[in-house]
Amino acid sequence: MASPRITFEVHRAKGSQWVLEDRFTTKEQAIVFGAQLLKNPACEGYRVIRDRIRPDGDHDESEVHVQYQPASQKPLSIAPIDDAPLCEESADLFKSNARSTVTRLLRGYLDQAILTPTELLHNYQELKRLLDKDNLVPSAVARVATLQTGAADGTAGTAKERRDRLYEMINEVAERARKAAALRDLPNPRELGLSGAQERLRRSVPEDDIGYFSMVALSKELVGLRNWFAKLDCLLDLAQGEQPGNGAFDLLDGVVADVVGAPSVLQDLLGEQPSLAHALCCLVDLCRGGFTAKVALPDSPVIRLNQEIAARGLVNTVSVLLDLLCRQLKSAQPLVREGGSITEEAAFNHVLAHLSTPDGIIGGPAVAEALVMRFGRFIEAGGATGRRQSIKGVVGCYQDVKRQIRYLLALASSDMAREHGPEIIEHLNKITLHANATTFFGGGDTVRNNLMEASRLYRQITESPLEPGLRARIADRIDEFLADYILRHRIVERLDNPSDHLRHRAIRLIQLCAPAVVASPKSLDMVRRRVVAHLRQPDFEVKLVDDVTDPAARAEKLRDFFALLTKAGFR
Repeated sequence: MASPRITFEVHRAKGSQWVLEDRFTTKEQAIVFGAQLLKNPACEGYRVIRDRIRPDGDHDESEVHVQYQPASQKPLSIAPIDDAPLCEESADLFKSNARSTVTRLLRGYLDQAILTPTELLHNYQELKRLLDKDNLVPSAVARVATLQTGAADGTAGTAKERRDRLYEMINEVAERARKAAALRDLPNPRELGLSGAQERLRRSVPEDDIGYFSMVALSKELVGLRNWFAKLDCLLDLAQGEQPGNGAFDLLDGVVADVVGAPSVLQDLLGEQPSLAHALCCLVDLCRGGFTAKVALPDSPVIRLNQEIAARGLVNTVSVLLDLLCRQLKSAQPLVREGGSITEEAAFNHVLAHLSTPDGIIGGPAVAEALVMRFGRFIEAGGATGRRQSIKGVVGCYQDVKRQIRYLLALASSDMAREHGPEIIEHLNKITLHANATTFFGGGDTVRNNLMEASRLYRQITESPLEPGLRARIADRIDEFLADYILRHRIVERLDNPSDHLRHRAIRLIQLCAPAVVASPKSLDMVRRRVVAHLRQPDFEVKLVDDVTDPAARAEKLRDFFALLTKAGFR
């Protein structure tokens, strides 16, 4: 049998990717070559991969050496942030909003080390390396303490008290990680799956600690992957082996969120974009699981990520992506590059249309508020006056009344509504007062689609957090539009065509009574009255199937009809 062939590949770090530079027959030769690469300050780092080609032709690859540019050549500092969640105890530091803050605050360090906050919090060696790193942690603690003691409710105490409490929590996290690092024979999630690793852990650790130690075991594996895409691939592989909704899947979702939350990762995932507006639209598509890889890098795992979002949600990951979307909308970065073919206002309208769906604004209240902040860059006024003008401006960008209402419903649930609630309510009242069935429905769509979209809006209004009186008033107006539309288009009469058989007429009417088609009281009552009139006519059941001769088929059609009747709410 032929002996396996072994080579040593040298890969150069380039952003979140590795680029193959050369191959050698010995590890020593490869390391010497890598050290030469590292003498160039532009080289971020290198790694050596041992590639063993088995007699059957398959490859066994393993990382045998990795080295990065000395940190002294790359001075690091904390990034500016303007908000941070208040953590009361050390367990709060592991929550998604706290990890997201760590990503933003230490983005330079995490990008250079290619670490997620989860790895940092669960791997003692990496956490100690950060704690010993210049002035990063003291600067980060001071910044967070300043933000939190500036809160209006004053719950964080003085700046010194908050700094002291933050250090206490960090020390608790570090001590727990130190003790975890001393454990031997931790299960390998990449071999057993995360659920399998948790089952193994149940033999040795308390149930309440299973989640923590499974993340310690996972972090031990991820730390060895000094490549963002490699980490993401590993996590997606593990996620595919879990069922959505179980604890292991949710934990993996959180770590995937950590990875995509790194700014350089998202940029590489989406690929080169002609403008911020295009990038935001791609980000929206990814959040919906509808991303198309026209501009993605060939080896980008964005396709797998998109498929996982589409098939199984990844709620935490989508939440982080939407947070990034909001921050970009609020930023000062132009939506289009200078000298582009469209204006900023046209690009804004394009993004707005991409965010608007029959189910509402993608990202909900936070995105609705971010759109107001972005529109404020088109007007001269600032402060409360500027926000009032911006709210009116965003609403005016919609030509469709239904979309205007959906946008305002989302904005009414945002933080901005605390100050600008009266203006939002005023817009809702004006829109519904001045609209009519003709302007409300417009044209160009089918009758059924018009009814379904209006009924969906009716339900959105009745389920909204608006003040009950206002909610009822607006919902009644939508109900009036629907009833008027049904009357003007003679929808009931067209469905109940006397020239058709009674069964077909009755089925069409009952299908119209489905909650997804007609949901508001007045419009529904109009259709139900016609159905009830049919049901009450003499010998209804006989007439319903008088065109069917086979007794078994007749009985089956009757069963199907009454099942449909029950499903539509008739008793």
